[in-house]
Amino acid sequence: MEREIEVFQSLSGGGHPSIVRFYKALQTANNLYLFMEYCDKGDLKEFIATRAPLTGKLPEHEARFILCQVLCGLKHLKDRSGIMHRDIKLDNILVKSKVPHPDSIEHYEFKIGDMGLAKQMASSPDPTHQTMCGTPLYMAPEVITGAKYNYKADVWSLGALLFQILTGEYPFTGKNIDELRFNLKQGIYKIPNNTNLSLECIDFLNCCLKHDSKKRKSWNELRLHPFLGSSDSR
Repeated sequence: MEREIEVFQSLSGGGHPSIVRFYKALQTANNLYLFMEYCDKGDLKEFIATRAPLTGKLPEHEARFILCQVLCGLKHLKDRSGIMHRDIKLDNILVKSKVPHPDSIEHYEFKIGDMGLAKQMASSPDPTHQTMCGTPLYMAPEVITGAKYNYKADVWSLGALLFQILTGEYPFTGKNIDELRFNLKQGIYKIPNNTNLSLECIDFLNCCLKHDSKKRKSWNELRLHPFLGSSDSR
């Protein structure tokens, strides 16, 4: 929790609408309390389960709206403080309503939370880390194999997040960690037959889910991708 406080403090004065706001920390004799922005609709996993209880997935235009906000928040973390989140997943995207009785997807805000695994990168031109951390089904290949990695690992996780929002499934799975590593090494994922996606959306997924991190797009390049062309840029 101390790391999470440090990360939020590094963002002090530079809040972003797509990052949960940190107000203060309070230490007592036995506990440490964080006072954070209240997101009344819970996390993105709960939101999808409530909004699409039968399919567990959202239509492309709603996924685009959510993704744009998350991407802009991740870009802000990197640009302002050189921070990698390292644990992007449905559970760590919080949802806040903007109106009393929200209905349309535009009535919600989607915010990055839980900075417990976030890490401030070194100030070198190409900073890397090697600590394996995060949630395996969202981990980039270089992270799960213990290789060096940089912020492009978050790009992979964003692609995995989008895939799950759109299909209700993970792009890569395995019965155990070894099988997951093997499937990631193959680098082949399939869009379910019951999911129809635009060519722009499929290309965006491919830009994120490149096995070779050097071939993944940067935050700036993704922000200009045609898939996000008509969404809220924040």
